[in-house]
Amino acid sequence: MRGFRTFYRKRKLRSMENKLISHHLVLVCAYVFNPGGNGWTTTKTIAVKMGIPERTVRHHLKRLVDAGLVERVRMFGGARYHRREDPDPKAEAYLKRLDEVRRTLERKPGKLRMRLASVAAMFAL
Repeated sequence: MRGFRTFYRKRKLRSMENKLISHHLVLVCAYVFNPGGNGWTTTKTIAVKMGIPERTVRHHLKRLVDAGLVERVRMFGGARYHRREDPDPKAEAYLKRLDEVRRTLERKPGKLRMRLASVAAMFAL
Protein backbone atom coordinates (compact mmCIF):
# COMPACT_ATOMS: atom_id res chain seq x y z
CA MET A 1 0.00 0.00 0.00
CA ARG A 2 2.87 2.34 0.69
CA GLY A 3 4.09 2.12 -2.90
CA PHE A 4 0.69 3.21 -4.19
CA ARG A 5 0.69 6.34 -2.01
CA THR A 6 4.13 7.35 -3.23
CA PHE A 7 3.03 6.77 -6.83
CA TYR A 8 -0.11 8.86 -6.27
CA ARG A 9 1.85 11.79 -4.78
CA LYS A 10 4.29 11.79 -7.69
CA ARG A 11 1.37 11.59 -10.10
CA LYS A 12 -0.24 14.66 -8.53
CA LEU A 13 2.96 16.66 -8.96
CA ARG A 14 3.37 15.48 -12.55
CA SER A 15 -0.18 16.56 -13.45
CA MET A 16 0.97 20.15 -13.04
CA GLU A 17 3.92 19.57 -15.36
CA ASN A 18 1.82 17.90 -18.04
CA LYS A 19 2.50 19.41 -21.45
CA LEU A 20 -1.12 19.10 -22.57
CA ILE A 21 -3.65 21.74 -21.56
CA SER A 22 -7.17 21.12 -22.82
CA HIS A 23 -9.54 23.85 -23.90
CA HIS A 24 -11.95 22.68 -21.18
CA LEU A 25 -9.30 23.42 -18.55
CA VAL A 26 -8.87 26.90 -20.01
CA LEU A 27 -12.63 27.49 -19.83
CA VAL A 28 -12.80 26.30 -16.22
CA CYS A 29 -9.86 28.57 -15.31
CA ALA A 30 -11.42 31.50 -17.14
CA TYR A 31 -14.54 31.11 -15.00
CA VAL A 32 -12.82 30.48 -11.66
CA PHE A 33 -9.99 33.03 -12.02
CA ASN A 34 -12.11 35.84 -13.44
CA PRO A 35 -11.52 38.92 -11.25
CA GLY A 36 -15.19 39.92 -11.42
CA GLY A 37 -16.29 36.56 -10.03
CA ASN A 38 -18.57 36.37 -7.04
CA GLY A 39 -16.37 34.01 -5.05
CA TRP A 40 -17.43 30.45 -4.34
CA THR A 41 -18.90 28.39 -7.15
CA THR A 42 -19.98 24.80 -7.79
CA THR A 43 -19.13 22.33 -10.50
CA LYS A 44 -22.71 22.42 -11.73
CA THR A 45 -22.65 26.20 -12.14
CA ILE A 46 -19.45 26.07 -14.17
CA ALA A 47 -20.74 23.17 -16.27
CA VAL A 48 -23.98 24.97 -17.13
CA LYS A 49 -22.38 28.36 -17.84
CA MET A 50 -19.51 26.98 -19.93
CA GLY A 51 -21.31 24.11 -21.66
CA ILE A 52 -18.90 21.45 -20.38
CA PRO A 53 -19.90 18.08 -18.84
CA GLU A 54 -19.97 18.23 -15.04
CA ARG A 55 -17.61 15.28 -14.71
CA THR A 56 -15.01 17.08 -16.85
CA VAL A 57 -15.33 20.21 -14.70
CA ARG A 58 -14.78 18.13 -11.54
CA HIS A 59 -11.67 16.55 -13.08
CA HIS A 60 -10.11 19.90 -13.99
CA LEU A 61 -11.00 21.48 -10.65
CA LYS A 62 -9.31 18.56 -8.90
CA ARG A 63 -6.16 19.22 -10.95
CA LEU A 64 -6.27 22.91 -9.98
CA VAL A 65 -6.78 22.04 -6.30
CA ASP A 66 -3.82 19.63 -6.44
CA ALA A 67 -1.72 22.35 -8.07
CA GLY A 68 -2.54 24.78 -5.24
CA LEU A 69 -4.37 27.32 -7.42
CA VAL A 70 -7.93 26.68 -6.27
CA GLU A 71 -9.37 26.11 -2.82
CA ARG A 72 -12.07 23.51 -2.19
CA VAL A 73 -14.53 23.42 0.71
CA ARG A 74 -16.84 20.47 1.20
CA MET A 75 -20.35 21.46 2.15
CA PHE A 76 -23.67 19.72 2.47
CA GLY A 77 -24.80 18.91 -1.03
CA GLY A 78 -21.41 19.13 -2.70
CA ALA A 79 -18.25 21.18 -2.79
CA ARG A 80 -17.56 24.84 -3.45
CA TYR A 81 -14.50 26.18 -5.23
CA HIS A 82 -12.77 29.52 -5.57
CA ARG A 83 -9.33 30.79 -6.52
CA ARG A 84 -6.77 31.00 -3.76
CA GLU A 85 -5.60 34.45 -2.78
CA ASP A 86 -2.08 33.11 -2.18
CA PRO A 87 -1.43 30.46 -4.87
CA ASP A 88 1.33 27.95 -4.39
CA PRO A 89 4.64 29.47 -5.62
CA LYS A 90 5.46 26.19 -7.39
CA ALA A 91 2.41 26.68 -9.59
CA GLU A 92 3.44 30.04 -11.05
CA ALA A 93 4.89 28.46 -14.20
CA TYR A 94 1.72 26.41 -14.68
CA LEU A 95 -0.40 29.53 -14.29
CA LYS A 96 1.70 31.33 -16.91
CA ARG A 97 1.28 28.43 -19.33
CA LEU A 98 -2.49 28.48 -18.79
CA ASP A 99 -2.56 32.18 -19.54
CA GLU A 100 -0.52 31.70 -22.72
CA VAL A 101 -2.91 28.99 -23.93
CA ARG A 102 -5.89 31.21 -23.10
CA ARG A 103 -4.45 34.10 -25.13
CA THR A 104 -3.74 31.77 -28.05
CA LEU A 105 -7.28 30.38 -27.99
CA GLU A 106 -8.79 33.87 -27.85
CA ARG A 107 -7.20 34.65 -31.21
CA LYS A 108 -8.63 31.56 -32.92
CA PRO A 109 -12.02 31.81 -34.59
CA GLY A 110 -14.89 29.58 -33.58
CA LYS A 111 -17.10 28.55 -30.71
CA LEU A 112 -14.31 28.43 -28.13
CA ARG A 113 -13.45 32.08 -28.71
CA MET A 114 -17.13 32.95 -28.23
CA ARG A 115 -17.25 31.00 -24.96
CA LEU A 116 -14.15 32.78 -23.61
CA ALA A 117 -15.70 36.12 -24.62
CA SER A 118 -18.93 35.15 -22.86
CA VAL A 119 -17.01 34.58 -19.61
CA ALA A 120 -15.56 38.07 -19.82
CA ALA A 121 -19.02 39.49 -20.60
CA MET A 122 -20.59 37.63 -17.63
CA PHE A 123 -18.32 39.43 -15.19
CA ALA A 124 -18.14 42.80 -16.94
CA LEU A 125 -20.82 44.28 -14.68
